[in-house]
Amino acid sequence: MRRTKALLLAAVFVASCSTPKGSDARRYLPTSGPLPDVQGTSLSGGSVTPDQYRGKVVLLNFWNQDCPPCREEMPVLETAWETLRTQGLYVIGVVYVGGGWPNDPEAARTFLSREGITYPTIVDTGSRWANSIGIVGIPTTVVVDRSGVIRYRLLGRVHPADAEDLLRRLTPSS
Repeated sequence: MRRTKALLLAAVFVASCSTPKGSDARRYLPTSGPLPDVQGTSLSGGSVTPDQYRGKVVLLNFWNQDCPPCREEMPVLETAWETLRTQGLYVIGVVYVGGGWPNDPEAARTFLSREGITYPTIVDTGSRWANSIGIVGIPTTVVVDRSGVIRYRLLGRVHPADAEDLLRRLTPSS
């Protein structure tokens, strides 16, 4: 078990640090399992509830304000939120506080405000969701289909084409 976690952590590190900027190499790892009920008070006010994202393709992005690759991907996620939510994409930021990353909601709130990030972001106090989904490092984005099943895990930064590609993959053609 310890070795498996170490290998997965190494894969996360390599994926997040070795993908060249601007590369369109895909890091979609197929996975499966139900999404737990992610909910709570958003750092920008309001709340996040399962009713808000049920029936949508969800990008659940685990990040921390002290993580440079996490900060780099935030504008990409914001653009996806602004341009694709009318097509059924729902972005949720989750401040990751495990693995030595700081639990500083005020610093996260300040960062989000300064960068103009408007999608809902909540803090994973106690790493409850990260542990239940198996998140071992950041940035990691979990991709959920419209029926609430986790379908992919993206290790490393989300790139500009990723959100549209994933939405297309998980939206039945009419």
